[in-house]
Amino acid sequence: MTEKLAFTGRAFELNLLDRQYAEPLGALCVVYGRRRVGKTRLITHWLANRDIPGFYWLATDSAPGALLRSLAQALYRQLHGQPPADPGFTYYDWDELLRELARLASSSRQKQVIILDEFTYALDAYPDLAFKLQAAWDHLLKDKAIMLVRLPYRHDGGGGVGPALTALRPGDGFAEIGAASF
Repeated sequence: MTEKLAFTGRAFELNLLDRQYAEPLGALCVVYGRRRVGKTRLITHWLANRDIPGFYWLATDSAPGALLRSLAQALYRQLHGQPPADPGFTYYDWDELLRELARLASSSRQKQVIILDEFTYALDAYPDLAFKLQAAWDHLLKDKAIMLVRLPYRHDGGGGVGPALTALRPGDGFAEIGAASF
């Protein structure tokens, strides 16, 4: 077993992530802040130091099809425990991929954590993706054992020197720290 590394100065954010994960239904969290303040480090540390299933995906400034394929392959590995045999594997579209996320959450015994880092790149490549994600959340995901964590690459509001977390859960709407937009 690997030793869990110490992580200082972020107890509040780590506890908030733990509380979001402990919720029985879905949780949609946005971790935001200025560049280079530790958003990715915070969330990857949190996932690596918990005994919970999930995966991390980094969107890049690449062609739209490459983004869909990259996330499709990460999701496939999570669903099947191995990479797809076809290196070009992808889902037909974002709707199919979001349905597969719902299937993952439905078939799992534990809440699944899906970290979408630099997600704004995907939103830039697919302008209607925000609407598709909202519809999938409302109709497929919010009542499932899933925690979606979104880290945007640009920050449009709020101050502060460290990452902040916004969480949306069924039943109580937004629990917000700082200011962000989804």
